[in-house]
Amino acid sequence: MKKISVYFFMSVSLICLVFILLMLCPWFNISQKTVTGTESLSESQILESVGLNRDSVNLFAFNRIKAKSILKKNPYIEDVVIKKKLPGSILIAVKERKVRGYVPYLKNYLYIDDNGLVLDVQSSYTEPRPVVVGLDFNNFSLGESLHVKNEEAFNTIVELSKLITKYQLIEDVVKVDVSNQNDIHLFINNVNVSFGSFSDLNKKISLLNEIIKHIPQEDKGFLHLENPSEVPPRFEFLT
Repeated sequence: MKKISVYFFMSVSLICLVFILLMLCPWFNISQKTVTGTESLSESQILESVGLNRDSVNLFAFNRIKAKSILKKNPYIEDVVIKKKLPGSILIAVKERKVRGYVPYLKNYLYIDDNGLVLDVQSSYTEPRPVVVGLDFNNFSLGESLHVKNEEAFNTIVELSKLITKYQLIEDVVKVDVSNQNDIHLFINNVNVSFGSFSDLNKKISLLNEIIKHIPQEDKGFLHLENPSEVPPRFEFLT
């Protein structure tokens, strides 16, 4: 029994020694770093946040679990996969959340994804995304959904965001107004689109997607889609 204990101790000690030697061996330093799936975030941001912006990080010493935990604290990152490859390569595959709209807050804009999650807050925006008005809230937390008083309006925005993305209207819609759930408005170019209530929203967006292709960008007016069965939909020109 004593012999077994000695052999066990020696085996564990040998394994630890080998592992320490591997961690100290410069041949296993990470020299090739690949980051995929980023749009809003840069490769340098990803590498710096997990300590890979240095040249002397050992592949065996690098903690994938800790690195993944750090990265997932970033609101933009929905998921991440980290793979090691001998002798010194690492792949970080990021799945980002996408900005689907901007919510005005004081003098800033909250960047939200298609589930209403707050990804960022900035004083301005550059990418064409809908500005969302009509949500009633007092504060927010990065990485969390907005806690709004008018929850029905929030649910409408979440559904609208997904449909706008589905029908590839994300860069065309200028503003969405959900302040009145029975009189929802969406603005594209110079057209004020009236949806009425939340009912048949998928059908209304699908119809809008077809109609807007035939309305010249310079035309101004009101497009009425309160009743999607109305053929043809009513358009009131503004002069």
